[in-house]
Parts: sequence; structure tokens; C-alpha cells
Amino acid sequence: MQADQPLGASRHQPPEIEEPGSERVVHLVPGAVLVPESVLTPPLREETRGVMRGLAALLLDRHLRRLARMRNPVESRLARLLLRLDEASGYLDLGFARLKDYAAERLGLSARRVHLFLSLARRLRDLPLTVAAFEAGTVSESQVRLLLRVVSPETEAAWLEKAAALNVRLLEREVRGALAVSQRPADGAESSTAQPSPCAEGREPAEDDGDMSADGETIGILVPERLRARWEEALELARRSAGAPEPVWRCAEFIAADYLAGVPDLAGLLTRSLSDDRPDDPTDPAASATPAGPEVQTFAGAGLDGTARDHDSAGGLNSCFGDHGDDAALRQDTDLFEEILRGLEEEAGARRWCPPAEGLDVVLPESVRDDPSDSPRRLDDRLVACIRLRQNLSWHQGRLLRLFAGRRLYRELGFLSFSRYCRERAGLGVRRAWHLISLERRLWLLPGIAQAYRSGSLSWVKAAAIARVATERTEQDWLHLARSVTVRRLLDEVAVAQAEVDRAEIGRDEVDRAHASGGPTGLDTDGGVQLSAPALRAGSCHQSPPQSPQPLAWSGIRFWAPLEVASLWQHAFRVCRALARSEGADRSLEDWECLDRLLDSFFSTWEVRGGAAWRRRYKIFERDGWRCRVPGCSSRRSLQVHHVLFRSQGGSDDDRNLVVLCATHHLQGIHRGRLRCHALPGGLLAWELGPDPVRGPVARYVEDVVWEAAQRRAAS
Repeated sequence: MQADQPLGASRHQPPEIEEPGSERVVHLVPGAVLVPESVLTPPLREETRGVMRGLAALLLDRHLRRLARMRNPVESRLARLLLRLDEASGYLDLGFARLKDYAAERLGLSARRVHLFLSLARRLRDLPLTVAAFEAGTVSESQVRLLLRVVSPETEAAWLEKAAALNVRLLEREVRGALAVSQRPADGAESSTAQPSPCAEGREPAEDDGDMSADGETIGILVPERLRARWEEALELARRSAGAPEPVWRCAEFIAADYLAGVPDLAGLLTRSLSDDRPDDPTDPAASATPAGPEVQTFAGAGLDGTARDHDSAGGLNSCFGDHGDDAALRQDTDLFEEILRGLEEEAGARRWCPPAEGLDVVLPESVRDDPSDSPRRLDDRLVACIRLRQNLSWHQGRLLRLFAGRRLYRELGFLSFSRYCRERAGLGVRRAWHLISLERRLWLLPGIAQAYRSGSLSWVKAAAIARVATERTEQDWLHLARSVTVRRLLDEVAVAQAEVDRAEIGRDEVDRAHASGGPTGLDTDGGVQLSAPALRAGSCHQSPPQSPQPLAWSGIRFWAPLEVASLWQHAFRVCRALARSEGADRSLEDWECLDRLLDSFFSTWEVRGGAAWRRRYKIFERDGWRCRVPGCSSRRSLQVHHVLFRSQGGSDDDRNLVVLCATHHLQGIHRGRLRCHALPGGLLAWELGPDPVRGPVARYVEDVVWEAAQRRAAS
């Protein structure tokens, strides 16, 4: 191997550039290879010994910035198309009750990402110069989000000139100064006490594709198997009571707040508990400073993607989400290095082994053309084509970012942390970067799912869901299921499989501990963990003495929560233990015992136990799970009962002719011809979303299964 070969090019040489300047025009088409295969293929460890890290860093950095430049016009076009569909309520004509349901099912976008797209499109509508600069790659997405806080049609030219000359951190300083001047009170006026935004505190807003806020942690608890079933019932009850498909952490917040609201004399209880605490009591989890045992590390020590987070990828999690450890002198050195690097790039120009990252002319295909006269069905076609381009770019970015962060090549370019590199050079938020890296790590051993995701035939939401539970043996089965059902049904199936994975992990940990101690494994015949007592505790390494001769099958509960919700959750557990001590308990409660008490309180408050008349009135709602039955609909409020065969056409009030729908699907869908439903043999329902006499429906389902997949299953 040559000593001057860049990382990733040791086994294959990149293709030669035939025509000078031809690499500056990029035609984005579905499935296009935007990065040479020699760069996309990670080298073996023994092949990297003679590689120049500086040259490798420059190569990957150039390709990452090219991908960011290609992604800008795609993001801009996608945002405008979504805004046009939203303002025209075109999702109703396509058979969906709300835009977020359409985006999840048809585009694979989360509700948060849709909100960010709509916000960006609305604010850029009156800023044509900013839109042109963003699509041309003159300013990055991070810079655009900063500019939108201060720019106006009259000042955008001046601000764009500043943005082109400054990096993100220096531009942020200018924006904060301008905001301080504009918010300064006039002479004799009282200053306002407005809350600073995340950017004003030196931290950009979250840009992930999930529902996570800026900071949070993973909560893990080992519970008996029967308590896990109650936990799932409590989550369903919380979502039903809220009338929305709330995330797990929001349901946990409901449960904890409900318990604390029902504790009598809470202030006095906490005061007595603090006075009675003994820090040297080994049975008190709050007094123990011993690190958690292996059983806790299995759950609470896991990363956001369900796998243990390695800290060598970006200097630890702290450096991933901010530059808190930066020194002022090092920041100045970094700014100087960035200035010198930019000068060298402008002077030397593009190398033949590395095409230029700036000055590209990105040509979008005709399939994503922005035409104001497009119908909702045509907008749907363009949005789906745009998402395919976006996912192809995301796959390339994830592959390169994984290698770049794992080898810490950002340090070769003078950046102190991976987050700083993402904002300044890669043109994307650090959370989005970590989502791409996490998905790439999981898809590395799942080539079938990776190819479907890259080509756009499998959406981001579905690929991220099945990648958590799929293995090399089950990959094709999960891929077939993901293509055959709605997102709602797939997430339910993944949740069941994830619970089995958690239980299997607990079983393996118990076997390892038993072999290490020379004792019995304690496994039952079904593969679950059998313990003679609640010996495993999440939050403490101490083991309580046996309390019951009956064995218990154990399972795990794990969820991510923002820091304030995690603090509320732990506070509810402390109150529960204090209340138990005040009632005369002779020991401190286990975490799972505290959870049991919280669930008892929650069920007693919210579970409806109506009489015979109530059950007759709401039996259809109970049968359909208190949710709209239309495939892909997430609504749990404003529910109504619909006659599948209209009463005007002779339909009866028999249960088989009744179905629960949300008000939008009932009134705006069924009764306006935007949604069709008819019964099949066996009590199943067939659905047609957005029927069209010429092109046919947008989608057809049998319950939550795609029509074609249901036909194949029936034929077999």
C-alpha cells in the first residue's frame, strides 16, 4: 500500500475524471452513486497502518461537504412541497386525517421533522436571496437557522455577505449581538425578561428525526414478567386518556405526576423522610454510592439506539452534544486553522482524486419539479420522489460519517469535537449526524434492509424500527413485514419483538453471573429468568434477602426521557419509598415494587369501570381499542361510530357493521368520497385511501396490511 493513499482507497482506486470541470455538475437521480465505491468501502484495520490520516480526513471531508451541498436543494424543495400540501389540506384528498400521518406512512418522516420543514418553508417564503444562497451551498443549514432569527427582506443581502465570510460560531456571535441591540429597551423603558432561546445560549436547537429534546437519559428497570404486562396496559391507558399516541416518556410523566398528586401531605412526608434518612444504611438505594451492577448496565447504560454507546467515536457523549470542554485558546487556534484551510483550498483547487466541494451545480430531476398548479395526487408523487433522493443522500452521509467519527478524523482538520465539525463543515446538526451513524451501524450487517433504505423503497421510519430487532437470520422476514403493513402496525410488532430481546438479554446476563459464581443458572424452560427473590435491582448493586419461595420470571423496561421527566420519575420513586417507611415497612422498596405502586394508583384513577349500560354504549370503542381504525391513522380523540354499510342502504346496527373512526375520517373522508371502506368475509375491512377513477386509490389495505400482500397471503 502506498503511504500517500487516503483512507478507504487502499483496495480500489477511484475512477479517473474524464473531463475537467465535469465533476462540478451533479445530476441527482434515484439510486445514483454519489461517492466512489473505494471511499464508501471501509478499509480493514490492517490496511490503515500506512494511510496518511490527514489526507484521509481531507478526502472524507470533501465528500461530506459535497453531499451537504447536494442535500440543500432537496431539503428546500421538500419543504416547499410539504408546505403547499399542508396549506391546501391536500392530505385530506389523499385519504389521511392529518399531515403527520401522511408524512409517516407515505414519506417516512417524523412529526418533528415535518414541523421543522414547514417552519423553514414559511420563514423562507419572503427571503428569495436566502433561498438561493442555501440551494447554491453558499450558506449551510446551520447558518440559515441562525439567519432566520434576525434577517428580513431589507437586510438579507447584508447578512448573507456576513454569513459567507464567517463560520457558524462567529455568525452566531453576530446574531446574538444584533438581537441584544434590537431587544435593548429605549431610554426610560423597562427591560423585558424574555427567555433566551437555545441558540442564544450557544446551543442550536435539536435537529434529530426523533422526539427527543436537547438532553435526556435512558431509564432501565428490571421487573417481574406480570408487571411488564401491567406496564404495557398503563401505557395504552395513558395514550387513550390523552387522546394521542404519546411517546413512552410522556406516559411515564403522566403516571408519576398522577401518583404524586394523590400522596397526602407530600411536603410533610418529605420533611420526615429527610430527617429519618441514614446515609450509612446499606439497604437505602439513595445512600449507596456503589456503581450499578451488570444488570443495571444492560439497560440504563445503553445508548439511545438500544446499543451500548462507544465513547471513542467523538470523545464521549458530552463532546457529541456540545463543546463544553473547549478552552478559549484552543478555540482561537481552531478559528485560525479553519481560515488557513479555506485559503489553501481556494489556492490549490480540486485534486484529481477528490472532486470539489464548492461551486457545484446540482440538477434535480423533473420528477420533483415545483409547480404551483399541481394537484394533491401530483404533489404526493413529487414528495415520494424527493424522499427517495433524500434517503440516498442520507445513506451516503451515514456511511462516511461513521468512518469519519469512528477514526476521529475531525481532529486532523483542527476541530475539537465532532459536534463542532458537524456544524462548521458538514452542514448538519450533530443529532442528525448521530442518528445517521447509529442507523448505519445497525444496517452494516443487514445488507437487504440497507439497500431497501438506500433506494427509497423502505422509509426511514420503517428501516430504523426493524433495524433494532432484525438479525442476519430474520432480516428478510422483517423486510417483508415492513413492506406489507402500515407504520402503526410495524411499530407494534417491533415493540413486541423488542420485549423478547430485552428478556433474552436478561437471561444471558443471569447465565454469565451464575457461571461466574459457580451457582445454578436459574433459567426456566421458556428461556426467562427464574429467581427465588427480587435479587436484581435497577439503581443499586445490593441484593435483598429472599422474600418468597416462589420463582419469578423477570423482564426489562427501558425508555428514554428528558432530564426533567427522568428527575420527576426518580422523585416519585423516592416518595414511594418514604411513604412505605411511614407505613411501617421494614426495608426499602425495590424499584419494581415502587413501579407496582405507581401503576396501582394510575389504574385506580383512570381505569373506567362502567356498568352494563356503559359497556353496551361503548362496546364498539372497547373492541376497536379506542382508536380510529383507518390504516395509519394515529387519532384517539373525537371518535365516532360509523356504519360500514350505510343505514340508508339497508345497513343494520349489528356489531359487524360498525367501526370506530375519527371525526375527520368519518366526515371529511367517508362522507366526501375521499375514503372508502367495505366489509370482507371473516369480519375484515378493506380500505381505499384517496380513490381516483383514473389512477386508482393512493393506497389499499386490508385492515393494516397492504392489499397486494393480503392477496398473496390469502392465495398461499
